[in-house]
Amino acid sequence: MNKKAQIRNICIFVAIALSLIWIPEVASRYVSETIDKNLFNTLGIFSPLLAAVIVRKLIAKEGFQDAGLGIRGVKLKYWLLAIFLPLIWNGAGGLLLWAQGFYRIDTVRSFHFSSFVGIFIIAFTYLLSEEFGWRGYLVRKLSPFGWHIAFIVTGVVWFSWHPQYVIGKYSILEKFSILGGVILLSYIFGWLFMRSRSVWPCVIIHIIHNYSQPQAIFKMSKIPSDVQENFTVLVVLLIVTIILFSLAHPITGESIFKHNKSVGLK
Repeated sequence: MNKKAQIRNICIFVAIALSLIWIPEVASRYVSETIDKNLFNTLGIFSPLLAAVIVRKLIAKEGFQDAGLGIRGVKLKYWLLAIFLPLIWNGAGGLLLWAQGFYRIDTVRSFHFSSFVGIFIIAFTYLLSEEFGWRGYLVRKLSPFGWHIAFIVTGVVWFSWHPQYVIGKYSILEKFSILGGVILLSYIFGWLFMRSRSVWPCVIIHIIHNYSQPQAIFKMSKIPSDVQENFTVLVVLLIVTIILFSLAHPITGESIFKHNKSVGLK
C-alpha cells in the first residue's frame, strides 16, 4: 500500500475513533443534557477497536495479520516488564509526592476478591479495545514514518480521545502536563508493543498502570494538586522512558545511542 493510501486510512481511523467518543460528549454538554449517553459511551469506549476493525476489514481489506494479536513467542522479559514497570513508576511517583508532603495516607482501601475479578474483566475488555486500536493499528501503521512520529502522534490522539482532559476544568498548564504524561506513556507502551510485537503485554501494562496508582490503593485525607502530581509523574516517566530506549531501540533492539536511523516495523 502506498503512503498516500496509508495516510488516508490512518486519518479515517482517527476520525472514527474520536467521533464516537466526542459526538455524544458534545451533544450532551451543548445540545441537550437529557441525551441518554449509555449506548454512546459504550461505543466510545470501544471506538479504537471499532475504528481499527472498520478500516482493516472494510476499507483497506487487509485483515489482522500485523495487528499484534499473537501471544505465543512473546518473551518472558516483556511480560515481566508489563507487570513491574507500572508498579515502579507509580510507586516512585507516590513516594516522591509523599516525601514532599503532598500525600497524607489514612488507610489501605479494602478489596474483595469478587469485585477485584469483576474489575479486572471489565478493565481487560475495554483496555484491549484501546490497545488493539492505539498500538495494534495506529502505532503499527505510523511506524514506517518513524517511531518518534508513531509514538507522538499516537500520544496526541490518545490524549484527544479523553474529553475530560481536553474540555474538563483543568488549567492550560494542567492540560499540557497531562498531555506530556500521555505521550511518555505512548513511548513506553509503544516500545513494549514493538519489542514484543504483541498487544497483550500492552493490555497488561495498561491495566496495572491504571489500578496501581496510589489513589486507587490508599484512602487519603490529603492529595496533591493536578499540577504537582502530574509534573512529579512526568519526571518519573521520563526517566523510565530514557532507560528503556537507552537499553534497546524499539525496532532493532540496539541502544538508541548507537542507532540513528528511523525504521518501521516489518
